This record gives sequence, structure tokens and C-alpha cells, in this order.
Amino acid sequence: MNKKIAKKRLVYVGHHFHLKTRSTQFLVEALSTRFSVTTVAVDPENLAASNLSFTRAECDVVVVLQLDFLAPIFIARGIPTVVVPMFDGSEHMPELHWQFSQQARFVSFSRHLHVKIQRAGGQSLLVKYFPEPEAYVSARKYRELSGFFWERRPDSGVDASFIAKLVGSQLDRMHIHQARDLPLPPGPNVKTLFGDTEVTTSTWFENRSELSELMARANIYFAPRLSEGIGMGFLEAMAQGMAVIAHDASTHNEYIANWSSGVLYSLHGTHELVLSTQKVAEMGEAARQCIAEGRPIWLRQIDQMLDWIDGCPEPDVGDLPADFLDTEISRAYTAGFGAYRRFLRRNIHLLKSLAPKMETVASGKGGVIDDGPALMPALRESTIAFGSAGARQYLAKGWSHDEPGFVWVDGPYATLNFSAVGDLAAARSLTIRCHAPPLPHPQRLAIVVNGAFADAIEVGSESIEHTIALPEVGLGALTEIALFAEQTCKLPGEARRLSVAVSSISFH
Repeated sequence: MNKKIAKKRLVYVGHHFHLKTRSTQFLVEALSTRFSVTTVAVDPENLAASNLSFTRAECDVVVVLQLDFLAPIFIARGIPTVVVPMFDGSEHMPELHWQFSQQARFVSFSRHLHVKIQRAGGQSLLVKYFPEPEAYVSARKYRELSGFFWERRPDSGVDASFIAKLVGSQLDRMHIHQARDLPLPPGPNVKTLFGDTEVTTSTWFENRSELSELMARANIYFAPRLSEGIGMGFLEAMAQGMAVIAHDASTHNEYIANWSSGVLYSLHGTHELVLSTQKVAEMGEAARQCIAEGRPIWLRQIDQMLDWIDGCPEPDVGDLPADFLDTEISRAYTAGFGAYRRFLRRNIHLLKSLAPKMETVASGKGGVIDDGPALMPALRESTIAFGSAGARQYLAKGWSHDEPGFVWVDGPYATLNFSAVGDLAAARSLTIRCHAPPLPHPQRLAIVVNGAFADAIEVGSESIEHTIALPEVGLGALTEIALFAEQTCKLPGEARRLSVAVSSISFH
């Protein structure tokens, strides 16, 4: 008789707000298919009230949603740790923030964060969530222009007055849900802002069906915030065939094709949009189709994500002061961004244990850490193979995401940073394998090493190797290699400005 294999014990540490609203319930349900899940709700303003004292003996892996500053605490206890950061909460975090969690694994729902984490030397799996789409949307939904806006964060500039500037009196009907995330003073009477548009309001829904009925009657959804971590609200609106109007930032712009499946605007310098029932109907259907095509992709990614979490290794913690991290990281974070950043800089020595694969070399003069790369990752091998997880730690500014066998430079300029270790410091030449996108003229690429011009090469559409001599300054403990391209191009359907794709760089 076969014995039933016990599930691994997983502690899910989540923001109390998300657990209350169940906006990330889909993630908990996915984890529960493979793990025995214990949920811990955390209020960042009252960390002492949360039970975060569990040990390695009490769980097999911990998953931290949004509260990524907590990850080093669990790493220091020797617990395999997986972090699910949110773009809206972590987009401005310094590189040191990610490097303190380098022994964790990351699951990124934002491509922007995915690249940022990889640039800091972290291991990130990029996934993209798609909800269940409506099977059918009646043409009657688009007979008039009907909008829905939840005024969640008027302090960000996205308030009813701003929405009125975007659409004027073009809409036939507009509903504004005035339940704010913060206790702010009331704004102007919204019913006077939209001309002769019929405006209705609410402040509370007794049950979700009331919200669903309002959403079902609307065909335009105004995203309530400047950016999102995942974006359940606007994704569900797209799934229902609504044209979403949102600020041009992650994760909005990772789903919405501008004026195709929605509208992306800039908060500053935006003029009134010109809308019609026909255009809104076209965008709404394209939005629903986007979700319908993406849904099976997400369902396939669930197993990949669970494998990634299941295979998270135990951290190598050495003699990390776990008790110190328990108290001081939380104290610094709750004291504000400035205090947290100062804590990271003052305790950079901890990276010898938290990020043992990296060299703790100050990038500023006199040992003062500046706002550039906080560490120079140690390079011991003679070749950097681009498109691999191991190469990402060396890529600093200007690089796009990993692709099979290469990485594009997004824009005309990119840099690599590393500390040359051992015999590599004696290298006298460099070989770069690269190719260019379709351009009207051959691409010219200048290579600068530690501020000294090395050479300029001509790059074609075929991937070939180019060998150049290194300048006299050579490689060292603080090496920066800069690439300067003469041209860029924007391919159809691409937001990136591509200049050159690099497959490898070798030193001899």
C-alpha cells in the first residue's frame, strides 16, 4: 500500500490589507495545491502584533508577499525564502535592498521589477497573471459611454477632478466610488465636474454583487492608482470587456496596448481624450481577448512557479546575527525610506553572509557607498554568457530582460560592473559576440573600459565575435565597461529602443 507523501510546510507572509480584500487569494489557492499553507497577516505599521517567530524546524519554506524587507530575517534563520515583490511598493527600492535578499528566490509579476532584481544579482522568475475572462459580452454594453472610477488615492493626483479633465462631459454615465485608502479630507462635489454627464456615487458596498452590477453596466474603467503590483481591479475590468484608461506605468503598460486594448496617459501634460462608442467597443473587445489569450499561459505558469518555490535552496547564512536583523530591519523600515536606506548602507558588511557570491567593494571613493552599484560582483570566469541567470549580476544600466542566448541594450548606452578576481585582472584583450537590430546603416558600437576608450566596432545583423585590445587601465576591483551605440530602433509592438544584442563577453 502506497504511503501518502506529506506536503511541505509553507508559511505565507502577506500584507493584512491583501488578505482582508482577498485580492491575492488566487496565489494562496495555487500554493495550497502543493504545500500545507499557514498564513500570517502582517500590518507594516504594527509589526510587533504579527507572529513572525517561526523557525526552520517549523516550516520548509516561507513565501513573503510585498513585504520584501522581511526576507533577510528569514534567510538569517536558514529558512528557504521566496519573495513576491509588488511594483507599486518596491519600484524605488535601492539596489542594496535586493542584494540583502540575494539568497532568496523571487517571483515577479512585473517585468520592470524582474529586470531590476536580476540586475542586482537576484534570481527572479517572471510570471504574468490573467483572470478568468467573460465568455461573452453583449453589444448592448457599448450603446453609450459609461465609466467607473474608484477614487482610492486622490493624494497621487488621480482623483475625480483629474478624470474629469481626461474625459470632460463625453460620457453618458459615470459612477465614482468614494472609498479612499487614506483618511483624507473630502474633495469637490464630483457631480459638478463632468458637465451634463449623469454622475452617481457610493462609499460602501454591502456585498460584492452591488459592485459587480455597476461594473457590468460600465464599459470604461479608470485605473485608480499610478501603478500596480499585479492590478486585479483593471485586469478584471479587461476580462469583462471594459476599455481601461490608466497611467503609463507598470503593471498597466505590461497588459494594455495603447489605443488598442485601452488608453495609457501621462499624469503631466495629458489633454482631454477623444472617445466614441465604436472605439470603446473595439478596445473593450481587444482587452477581453488579451485576457482570454493570456489565461492559459498563466495556468501553465502555475506549475512552473510552484516548482521554483519547491526547489528554493536553504541559504548559507554563516554567522549572521539573526536577532539583530529581527529587530533592526523592521525598526528601520517602519521609520521611513531614508532610515531604511541608511540602515542598509551602514550594515553593508552583512552582505558577506547574505550575498556570499558578491564582493563587498565600495563603489564610491574612500569607501563611501554612493547611489550607483552598491557592490561589485566578483567575476572569476573569463566569459560572461548573456541570457543566463549567472550573468545578470554584472549588468548595471541600460539592459533589457534576458532572452535565450543574449540580452538587448535598451537605448544607446549600457554598462557592466564587476570586480576582476585572480588571473582575470591580468587580461589584455576582450572578445564580444553581438548583433544589431534591422537598421538603415551598420551599427557603430564604442567600448569604454574604466573611463578609457578601447575601440569602436561595426555590428551587423548576424551574431559574430569582435576582439579588441583592452586599454592600459585594464580590469580591476572596480571595473566598469560601457557600451555606446550610434543608433537605436523601435520594432513594431515593442516599447524598447533596441541598439545591440550581446551574447557573450570574454577576457584573454
